[in-house]
Amino acid sequence: MKKSKKIRVGIVGGTFSLLHTGHKYLLREAAKVVDNLIIGVTSDKFVKEMNKDHPVEPFSIRINRLIEFLREEKILEKCRIVKIDDFMGPAGRMKELDAIIVTDETLSGALEINAYRVKLGLNPLVIITVNAVLDETGVPLSSTKLWVRDFLLENEKTGVVPSHEPKQEQQKPNN
Repeated sequence: MKKSKKIRVGIVGGTFSLLHTGHKYLLREAAKVVDNLIIGVTSDKFVKEMNKDHPVEPFSIRINRLIEFLREEKILEKCRIVKIDDFMGPAGRMKELDAIIVTDETLSGALEINAYRVKLGLNPLVIITVNAVLDETGVPLSSTKLWVRDFLLENEKTGVVPSHEPKQEQQKPNN
């Protein structure tokens, strides 16, 4: 992804639970194409409303890990971290935004945000799509998969089971 035209202010959002390779790639690529990057991070309250299929670290831990990563990448100075308390977050309301950076998995959310912005009389955002990082099976990397994998590995011998079952696709019987 090359910076073809100057984008002053871009935004990216997420929960950033278990700050993983996919998150880091998205943030690096977003920082390359904008002068200033706003990073929206879901609040603890909003995470609870989302009914995630896995545990999520507290907001303060997620923010600290994010700041540490941005500092290591030497991009912290161009970033501003904000709290997301609802689906639209700051992307739905901030006038100064020019672009939103997403993956294919979150593209539909960016389209909804643009429709909302237009209703409010704000400019629609340029949508920049970054390829998702794939896991060893060719599926986009996700915090849910990492939590389940790590939980199973950590608790394999203890007999501890999660308090709820993660959502899984139904398997077809072998014929």
